[in-house]
Amino acid sequence: MKTKLRKDQKLSYQNKILTSEFIKEIIHIEFAKRNYFSDLILIVSCEKDSANPHKEEMGPIFANESIIIDTTPKSRTDGYYADMTRTIVKGKASTELKKMYEAVLGAQKLALGEIKDGARADLIHRKVQSHFKNRGFKTEEKNGKI
Repeated sequence: MKTKLRKDQKLSYQNKILTSEFIKEIIHIEFAKRNYFSDLILIVSCEKDSANPHKEEMGPIFANESIIIDTTPKSRTDGYYADMTRTIVKGKASTELKKMYEAVLGAQKLALGEIKDGARADLIHRKVQSHFKNRGFKTEEKNGKI
């Protein structure tokens, strides 16, 4: 998809502002071509709301910002569900975004290293929270969810 950068930092495609809704439509079309569909929430989120898990964002896509794509395609052939989440940046990632990426990668490696038979999930969770806190990212409960 060949996009252009507008002066207001919004991305455009075929002379129209690129939006979450348009990207979702393209994803659904590509799923259908491959005999898949998504009956669960398909998320394409940009900017500050990208940090809000499972928030269905709408609106323009901006350059140099995190863009979250979270999808769960299901095969019409065998019923297999996939679950894929990706964070991308169209343009240049800021120092803060790079810092977040490194913190998440470190947390993933930490958690994977702790997972074994008999491991306590609550202790792994606390270690991951501590990892984020030590890197300047607080974790907290919002609306009853961590």
